[in-house]
Amino acid sequence: WAKTSSYKRSIRWVADACNQEDTEASCDPTRGVGHTRVDATLRRLEDGSERFEAMSAMRKDISAIFGDDSGMEVFPFGQDFLYWEENGVIDTELVRNLVIAGGIVFVILSATIPRPRIAVIVSLAICMSVLELVGFVHWWGVSINGTTTVYMLICLGLAVDYSAHIGHIFNLSSGLAQDRAHEAMTRIGPSVFHALFSTILAVLVLSASKSYVFQVFFKVLCLVTLIAGFKGLWLLPVVLSLAGGDSD
Repeated sequence: WAKTSSYKRSIRWVADACNQEDTEASCDPTRGVGHTRVDATLRRLEDGSERFEAMSAMRKDISAIFGDDSGMEVFPFGQDFLYWEENGVIDTELVRNLVIAGGIVFVILSATIPRPRIAVIVSLAICMSVLELVGFVHWWGVSINGTTTVYMLICLGLAVDYSAHIGHIFNLSSGLAQDRAHEAMTRIGPSVFHALFSTILAVLVLSASKSYVFQVFFKVLCLVTLIAGFKGLWLLPVVLSLAGGDSD
């Protein structure tokens, strides 16, 4: 039976001779089974959260049935579980990484723009851009997954460019707040606009792509360019002219 059974590949016997492809009479199945697996089929699950909940429930139920608190002796496994695991932690990972990256950005901005008021205003503009990006990608049909998370972290760096340059020139300018905002827009505004426009042209060619990775890349990059560019070229100068303060 150990040699001809269709379940032979699902059983690892204690006796090594029973695990060989060519099982001889030396096989002694009475010594017991070392490891085994049982196939099962799941019903179709609609979304990522439902898949993660089903996988977690199976782990808890099997651990409770066999009394295996470690989860190392008896456990459910499937190739798709590698992706289902992502669905349960990706939201927490995204928020944590954005917060860490945002904190580092604020530290660097505080060092390059040594005026707390201006640094805080610029940081708020960047944070608003990222928050709006997360909201808009949902309505554009982009779900949060590993690919989207990487692009959003990249976009945090892109959002810095459109606001940090305006804030930096505003900090270097002198006069009334309105004059400083006008000088910032005059000196660096055209360069920021060219960066915004060239980025849109660069990603526009990906809009017709059939690849999921390129489609997400286009949507995320296009959105962050428009949103962060709007913040840097319109909202930030207005706020700085009102709350940035005067300088001699």
